[in-house]
Formats: sequence, structure tokens, C-alpha cells
Amino acid sequence: MHVMFIAGVGSALSYSPSIVTVGQYFERRRTLANGLSVAGSGVGNFAIPPLIRLSVDEFGLAGALLILSAIMLHVCLAGALLRPPLMDKRQQASHTDDQKTSVDNDAAVQLDMDEPQQRQCFSTVTTCCNQLFDWPLLTNAVFLIYGFSAMLIFTGYPPLYIMLPDHAGQIGVSKSGAAFLVSILGLADVVGRIGFGFIADFNLVPKNVIFVGCMAVAGTLICVLPRIENYVGLAVMCGVTGLFAGAFFTFLMVLLAEKLGVHRLHSTFGLTAMFMGISFFYSAPITGTNCCLQ
Repeated sequence: MHVMFIAGVGSALSYSPSIVTVGQYFERRRTLANGLSVAGSGVGNFAIPPLIRLSVDEFGLAGALLILSAIMLHVCLAGALLRPPLMDKRQQASHTDDQKTSVDNDAAVQLDMDEPQQRQCFSTVTTCCNQLFDWPLLTNAVFLIYGFSAMLIFTGYPPLYIMLPDHAGQIGVSKSGAAFLVSILGLADVVGRIGFGFIADFNLVPKNVIFVGCMAVAGTLICVLPRIENYVGLAVMCGVTGLFAGAFFTFLMVLLAEKLGVHRLHSTFGLTAMFMGISFFYSAPITGTNCCLQ
């Protein structure tokens, strides 16, 4: 349990900076750039399930986890190559003003020696938290809409990767065939991320309209998918579902940057990821309970 918690923290610390950095570098082709950057996880969804199946069969659970950990370790190398974008003069001036304000606040805390030590510590912690997190976002209606929409989307889509092999096994599909269904879902997810990102940059349709439409289609298909009881039908539905669901990962960061500003992207995406994480606390138990009741 502790190992899984540490792994989750590590994944979160590596995922968010990679998304935010891409959003800060690109402006004119931001949607396509983000679609290409997040397509890597879709490729992993396509390639990893057969690899896990093969690794478990050949080396057991411990060996399979060792192989996966070695693959994940390459994230450290990729993360070492990330660099923050160069700021223009206006951004540098704003950043300098923020630093001066931060130094003045810290100095005020240090100079006020008459306050009790406990109160000084509390003031210091409060100052650090205000610098790290943009708490007023939690009262911003636009941000809350995107935050709760991300939480609801993560309630339905990620558990599909867990429940799909079990459903396939119940209708007589082999384990290798069930793993291939997950690969189809992941491959279609890649196509959706890149394809919708490419289309959106032409600005023929507002990005939020594409986002809402894709999520509506994906949600409907996820509701229909458990009713299909043949392999070909499942394969087709997985492909179409992954195609539309992949648009979520492409558009989320772009919409946050456009609606709330690129300069706040590190806070908006981080807090949105918090909403996604909340969904993992209840989505899997709810899905498992419903499966047991059927």
C-alpha cells in the first residue's frame, strides 16, 4: 500500500509539469502540441497491456512489476530535459514584482519578533502556501466547471480499462483477446488526441464545443459498451469510445490556458488534477459494487 502511494505521488509530480510546460511553450498550435505530447500515454495504453500479459506469464507478478518500474524510470531522463520557457520583458517585470512582494512579505514576518513563535511559524507557512497555490481559483466559477467536469469524466473513463477485460472474459474472450481490446482502446485514444488537436487548431468550431461534444459521445458509448456481448462489437465500440474520449486530454489544458490564462496554468492544471484524483477514491468502489450486483 505504501509503495503504491509513493508511486502515485511520483506519477503526479512528473505528469503535471510535462503538461504545463508544453502549454507555456506553444500559443498558435497549442492544441496540436498538447495532443502530440499526451499521445504518448495512449501509445502506452496500446503497448503495455500485451507486455504485462506476456511478462506475467513468463516472469510472474514480481518480474512484471520490475519490468514496468524500469520503463517508468525513463521518465526521470525525460524530466531532466524539461526547461521553463524564456520570459519576455513584460513577463520578467511581472515576475520580478512578484518576487519583490514575496521578499517584502517574508521580511515582514521575520522582523515581527514580538509575535509568539507559533504565530510566526503559522504566518510563514501561510505565505509559502499562497505562493505555491492559487487558492482564489477555488472560488472561480469557470475553473470549478472544468474541475468538476474532469472529476466526472475520470469517474467513468479510467475504470473502463480495468473492467473491460473482466467483461470480455465473462462473454468467453481469452485473456490475450481481452488485453488486445484494451490495446484497441489505447490506440484509438492516441488517434483522438492527435486528430482532434489538429482539427481544433483550424478554429472552425469553438474548442469548448468540440470538447463537450466528444465527452457526450464518449459517455454515451461507455454506457452502451457493457451491453455488447460479442468480440467484434466490443472491438468496434472500444475504437470509437477511445477516439472521442482521447479528446479530453487534448483540450483540458488548452481550455484552462485560454479561459484562465497561461500564467496561471501551473495552478489551474494542478488543482484540476486534484479533482481527477478525488474521482479515483470513489469510482473504482462504485464500479466494483455495481459489477457484483449484476
